[in-house]
Amino acid sequence: ESYSTYRRVTRVAHSMESSCTFLKEIKAEGDKNWLELVELADQAIDGFPYHQHLPIVKEFLGICSFIWKSAQSSPLLQTESQKVFLKLLSHPLLSVKIETYACTLNIIKDCLGIKNITKPVSSVCQGVHFLLHVRVLYEICTFGLQDKAEKVNS
Repeated sequence: ESYSTYRRVTRVAHSMESSCTFLKEIKAEGDKNWLELVELADQAIDGFPYHQHLPIVKEFLGICSFIWKSAQSSPLLQTESQKVFLKLLSHPLLSVKIETYACTLNIIKDCLGIKNITKPVSSVCQGVHFLLHVRVLYEICTFGLQDKAEKVNS
């Protein structure tokens, strides 16, 4: 039993470290290793019950938007970022789920807002491209719209 406790504590510590590293690396200047950032965000998700530092969600969704609108992004990077996004959409903690849906809505409003009326449609729409995958739409339509929490389903 003590080994089991040790493993759980080690996982939590690793998740907390990943959260801090993710936030530090996302703010760093220069080129970013996007795959590493996605992996760090994935590892940070396990720590939400302990730190509940929700700005991680906003930063990660910004990464998703950037990755999917970038022409040189690899399919692997897109797939991995989508897996993490789906984890956030279906997270068991209500606060994380609410933040994920709220940030998603803000990205949609930002990309499709009135301020973009003079920009070419293709460049504007690419910011929400990550939301248009069948798995993401399925998750949002099947579970998000059916969620008990009003802040998620509206």
